[in-house]
Amino acid sequence: MTLEQYTTLATRSVAHRTTELPVDWLDFCTHLQDRLGRYNEKSLNAATNMLEFQAAVDNMRKAEPFSIYASYDHGHLLNLVDGRPPKAKQYVIGNSVFATTMTRHDRREGWTTIEFEVAASMIGALSEGNREAIAAAEKIDELREAVFAKIFEDVKAGRKGGNGL
Repeated sequence: MTLEQYTTLATRSVAHRTTELPVDWLDFCTHLQDRLGRYNEKSLNAATNMLEFQAAVDNMRKAEPFSIYASYDHGHLLNLVDGRPPKAKQYVIGNSVFATTMTRHDRREGWTTIEFEVAASMIGALSEGNREAIAAAEKIDELREAVFAKIFEDVKAGRKGGNGL
């Protein structure tokens, strides 16, 4: 029994939108952070019913229906690597009610489901053939698969995990 036996690869069409705006990068980031709330997992997990859940989501929001779940300052890292100006930040933005609505209809009871986008396919589609970017993404895919395979083998063998989440 290997991880591969349980793995399928589906190719789907994904739309990618790029918008380049003639405004200052830092000003845009500041306004984005001002308009969107912050995701608060603790308040969502404290909800005991749907009304409390909706109220928790509403409390996370500001002017817009989305919250910032996380942000990653890639610019800082690029600056460390090659001295580029630190103007690359990734935001994970969402709404827990919307996410729950989308995922509640696709449950596979009794199974642990791992889903992710294959980095090489995403980077390949977005990097316009940049071989170095694609090679880095392929390495990420390879390493991620190896991690999941090791965990699968540990669980299958009955080995206990560490301190958990």
